[in-house]
Amino acid sequence: MRNKFQILPEEQPLIEAAIKLGDWLWQQESVTKRQKQFIKELQCALSNLPDSTPDVSGGYGFSVCDNEVATWDGVMPVPTGLFREWFVYYHSGVENDGSIDLHPAGFNPPCP
Repeated sequence: MRNKFQILPEEQPLIEAAIKLGDWLWQQESVTKRQKQFIKELQCALSNLPDSTPDVSGGYGFSVCDNEVATWDGVMPVPTGLFREWFVYYHSGVENDGSIDLHPAGFNPPCP
């Protein structure tokens, strides 16, 4: 028997946005076939909410940073440049090392 998540009405637009983020990532040239499959699996799990999807856990998203952060060599002080991340995580209650970190084309240099 599947568990059910409690989804509030105001959370539904966030779920829809998470699915659309996956659509956008799926279209990026740098995303591999395996990553695309994983994105679709998570999108399917999100679409099935409030029902849980057993054996599905992980996340997808991307990071953006400016050159000051991207070229930081780890020496103090820490740069004050910009660094942003947008990620979606889904956990069905089963541990899985399936999350992926995507850096789509156009966001170069890649963030550390």
